[in-house]
Amino acid sequence: MKYTFYNIINLLVTLFLISLVTFFVFNIIPGDPALIILGPDADINQLEILRNQLNLDLPLLQRYLIWIINVFNGNLGTSIKFNESVSYLINSRMKLTLVLTLMSIFITIIISMFFGIIIGRNKNNIIGKIIEVFCQFGLAIPTFWLGLILALVFGVIFKIFPTGGYAYSDDTSLIKLLFLPSLSIAIGNSAIIIRFLKNSIREQFNLDYVKVVRSKGFSENYILKKHILRNTFLPVITTIGIIIIDTLSGSIIIENVFSLNGIGSLTITAINFRDFPLLQGILLYISFIVVFVNFLIDLLYKIIDPRIELK
Repeated sequence: MKYTFYNIINLLVTLFLISLVTFFVFNIIPGDPALIILGPDADINQLEILRNQLNLDLPLLQRYLIWIINVFNGNLGTSIKFNESVSYLINSRMKLTLVLTLMSIFITIIISMFFGIIIGRNKNNIIGKIIEVFCQFGLAIPTFWLGLILALVFGVIFKIFPTGGYAYSDDTSLIKLLFLPSLSIAIGNSAIIIRFLKNSIREQFNLDYVKVVRSKGFSENYILKKHILRNTFLPVITTIGIIIIDTLSGSIIIENVFSLNGIGSLTITAINFRDFPLLQGILLYISFIVVFVNFLIDLLYKIIDPRIELK
């Protein structure tokens, strides 16, 4: 209970600090934000209208209070580029990015757990060497280049999966659309977890408690399932959490490679058109999700290993 309460307090404090940073980063930049957004060719009337829209004529603290109250009410402002609600724009694009993230994590877990356990149990055999080569391949090749290769092979040559696009008719077509970009992300991430899992399993096999269990006549499979995997899950979960955050916040490149209409492409649009309200909303949205993912991982630690307590 104390552990959970501490994490909730930590979550709330972190969210408050994120709101401060998100707001002040876009409001303390040198110069006139309205002039930066509209450019030097804007006339005085346009500048005044935008200043009123962004509350730039109010004191900084008052602007923050108005903004944070609007955030709690679900109002992140109006996009300058699209002239639509920032909340609506983000929500309309977030589904695709979240599905992309979840699919890539699912594929990553399947690949890494299967090959990680194999290479962890079997030292210096031909299968282990092949998996090691796969890991080197996954770590060395950039995600965007791997995505282009997969799109060429499975999208253009064999025409199994679509190579990208903005439209999908149902969830099945969405999954099919996102399979190649998800696989592109998952291969590199799987290589990281496979190597981590391999080292962790081999280290556990050499510990004294495993030797004691082995001396009681239990099989290697039993020891692996009942003891070793549980002790290796905590650090693996940490790695997966980092990968989730990295995938969610770094989807810009792969979404542009496959022409996906997700939060990444929306971020590029906001940057190109200097749409500060939209960019501010995206940053706040992603930051909140990242903090919440970390919060869930901390709670999952406690579920897997109830011995974890506050120090």
